[in-house]
Amino acid sequence: MKIAVFGGSFNPVHIGHLIAASYAINNGGMDKVLFIPSGNHPFIEKRKTISSDIRLEMLKNAIKNDDMFDFSTIEIDSKEISYTYDTFLKLKEIYPDDELFFIIGYDILFDLPKWNKIEELSKICSFLVMNRDTDRNKELKNIVDELTDMYNIKLNFVDSPIIGISSSDIRKHIAENKRVNYLVPDTVLEIIKREGLYGYGL
Repeated sequence: MKIAVFGGSFNPVHIGHLIAASYAINNGGMDKVLFIPSGNHPFIEKRKTISSDIRLEMLKNAIKNDDMFDFSTIEIDSKEISYTYDTFLKLKEIYPDDELFFIIGYDILFDLPKWNKIEELSKICSFLVMNRDTDRNKELKNIVDELTDMYNIKLNFVDSPIIGISSSDIRKHIAENKRVNYLVPDTVLEIIKREGLYGYGL
């Protein structure tokens, strides 16, 4: 089975996440997408992140009716800093016979050489690169050559639309009493309202 791992804070999960996951299956040939909400991640500021329980509840409700979407609490349950390499080591123990892929945006390609244990990571997973930017073909070719030659990284590009939605935009809209209908699933919006998240109703 080909499993695409989709990591993020999902604060909150929105339709852009779900569309990207769907394209990973339809255009990327994946059999399942495994969402992994971040725990103690080195690149995420705690002050901007709500409780993991609420983020997980929103994620569960967003994907509950899709058999090809699943989630893991592997990072939330860890008390240690969650580096991608460590997460994939644990996932490989859980899915020893499956092929693991990591969903990233094309812009992340340029940061991969700086990642913790990137060479070791490339031995246990491939990368599923979304939203290829045709305006940066020359830069992309250079970084792809570097990644494949120096680190033997396996890259798979997926044609997918660029969705101009971010969790930070949604939080900002809510704080400014603007509509976020259709930007997040209805089930997620219900939780945001119930919990008064991101300043909803203030």
